[in-house]
Amino acid sequence: MTFLLLSTLLAATSGDKQACVAAYDKSQLLRRDHKLVEAKEQLAFCARAECPPLVRNDCTQWMSEVLASTPTVVLAARDARGQDLVDVTVSIDGAKVTARLDGTAFALDPGVHQFRWERTSPPASAELQVVVREGEKNRVVGVTLAESAPPPPAPVAQTPPVTEQTPVPAPAEASPSRHASPWAWVLGGVGIAFGGVALFFDLNASAKAVNLRNTCAPFCSQQDITDVRNGYTVAWLGLGLGVLSIAGATVVYFVSTSHAAQVTLAPLPGGGAAVVSGRF
Repeated sequence: MTFLLLSTLLAATSGDKQACVAAYDKSQLLRRDHKLVEAKEQLAFCARAECPPLVRNDCTQWMSEVLASTPTVVLAARDARGQDLVDVTVSIDGAKVTARLDGTAFALDPGVHQFRWERTSPPASAELQVVVREGEKNRVVGVTLAESAPPPPAPVAQTPPVTEQTPVPAPAEASPSRHASPWAWVLGGVGIAFGGVALFFDLNASAKAVNLRNTCAPFCSQQDITDVRNGYTVAWLGLGLGVLSIAGATVVYFVSTSHAAQVTLAPLPGGGAAVVSGRF
């Protein structure tokens, strides 16, 4: 029985030493990675009286160094009037750390951290990214939680009052569009053709007249003189017919495209005139 108890005590002592050494080694790795909060937990374990004196002494010394390097923050929140808030939930890096602000300091590893404050009544929230520096103590990290503006009320549909309505006259019907008569284009073409004939005969007669003046004048034959006169006569006749054709084309065009056109014949001394009137 005594041998069994002694063996148990020796095994327990050996297990504690191995755990102390493991905590000793792990604390150094955590300090190297700047995970000071976890390193402090390992150092607290290996600084116990149950650990070997060499391990215990180093862990105790390192514990003081880690405590001096571990930054701490004090969380705070205020309302829009600047009053301190208490019932506020705070999360750091997505993990909830407290549901009530009482001024207590929190130990954090140095580095960049994401803080979030949430208030349920009235609902409000805020987020803040903070760089926590190694060795910084009791840094106040706070925000102002302004109440969210209430949504605007939905517009109330109003029934317009019933009033006597003045009858609105119906819009006037648009007059159908009208197209020019094809006879306008025919007469215009004929007028241009007559103009071309008149120009040809006029130029030809003029050339013959110049030739006669330079060659036989004043002893030219009657036939040559008659040819020149006939050329001028045809030219004037073509010009007159061309002018009449273009004038007729103009009258037909306006008559066919107007909504109310009238043609009035007016007697004049030695002849007459046609007057076209209407809305074009």
